[in-house]
Amino acid sequence: MSTGAKDTMSGTLLTFHLPDPGEGLTEAEIVRWLVAPGDQVTVNQVVVEIETAKSVVELPSPFEGTVESITASEGMVVPVGDPILVVRPADTLADTPAEAPVGEPCDASAGESAGQRPDPVLVGYGPGGGPSSAEPAAPKPAAPAPAASGRDKSPAAPRPSQGQPSGRPKAKPPVRALARQLGIGLDSVTPSGPGQTVTRADVERAAESSPAAPHAAGGDRITRQPIRSVRRATAAAMTESAFTAPHASVFVDVDATRGVKFARRTGLPVLALAALALVRAAKRHPVINARWDQAAGEIVFHDYVHLGLAVASGRGLLVPCVRGADSMTLTRLAEAITETITAVRSGGAGPERMVGGTITLTNVGPLGIDGGSPILVPGQAAILAVGAIRPRPSVHKGEIKVRSVGRLTLTFDHRLIDGADAAGALGDIAAVLERPDSALT
Repeated sequence: MSTGAKDTMSGTLLTFHLPDPGEGLTEAEIVRWLVAPGDQVTVNQVVVEIETAKSVVELPSPFEGTVESITASEGMVVPVGDPILVVRPADTLADTPAEAPVGEPCDASAGESAGQRPDPVLVGYGPGGGPSSAEPAAPKPAAPAPAASGRDKSPAAPRPSQGQPSGRPKAKPPVRALARQLGIGLDSVTPSGPGQTVTRADVERAAESSPAAPHAAGGDRITRQPIRSVRRATAAAMTESAFTAPHASVFVDVDATRGVKFARRTGLPVLALAALALVRAAKRHPVINARWDQAAGEIVFHDYVHLGLAVASGRGLLVPCVRGADSMTLTRLAEAITETITAVRSGGAGPERMVGGTITLTNVGPLGIDGGSPILVPGQAAILAVGAIRPRPSVHKGEIKVRSVGRLTLTFDHRLIDGADAAGALGDIAAVLERPDSALT
């Protein structure tokens, strides 16, 4: 995949355009500039952090030279293809002929002599897939270095030529996002992590000790937060789903006593057992693993199961997927779920994990919730919610006993799934939690 960088030649200036991150994304928010006008940059040196609806990504410079201007400030939402950085190549400062025509596209050999190199790797997306394009547009006027946003008080730090930050606090992208949300400057936070890394706990402590927000007119205290990135994408997706697919739900309270004992005996989480039950039900009832194609007038059936997982993260609700879940054993599926959730919450999940799900599992039990009726992920026909499994009085073998009981909710798209299909699928899922030993043999 190309980084999207375009060699816009006007005199000796090169313009870096926001690259297409793929996966249907059309814009990104500028989170933090790591360079400022006048800084020297090298090819593949990370110059800016951007946040899409799916992940936080570091962008490398496709050029070598001096930063002439930054055309997109921190906090700005920039469409793909818009210019964000202008660089003056070092090798052309003295060598460019005065009579060189402005806007003349340069050939490959000329590009190499001007210090250009093949498209760099876009961190998190893989190597470039095509050459840069030349266009005869003049560059935008040089803009002053963007001021640090109110969400993050630390200034954009210059980057030395070897690409390492100079005096910039070290923190993972989710921690930086939390700091921006709370209005905490990382420069003011005392790091406690390995190698002087700022942790989530450090930011939360700094927020607790920060002065209270000033009172608004009338004595009321309010805080306004821009709707950006994950929250904006989630809102758009949920609105589209709610007003496009007619939602319906079926519920069942399942006696999961044997399922809980099975999990303790095997050392595997009950969630993995529920996930395997959902995957098996999707294979037995293919319609819950299908999708409605309005444009084609078709119902599309998948002969594979890419299991989506609703994950609460520091950036908001994300739905990564475990690909090929139907080909995994229970143990492997449990490992894949743990790996995926950990990667999302640490900010290490790439965009490829955030797309492609065919059916989704959401676990509200750890939040102390007995059950709920979730909204479908756009493009999917069903989502299973697993509620808290609690000790409850229940009739077992004709007697009232304390059993481990939890609620399962299957929300479905009523355009393609009838109530009988949904009830049959949910019954199969409940059976696995009620009798795991016999269901898994």
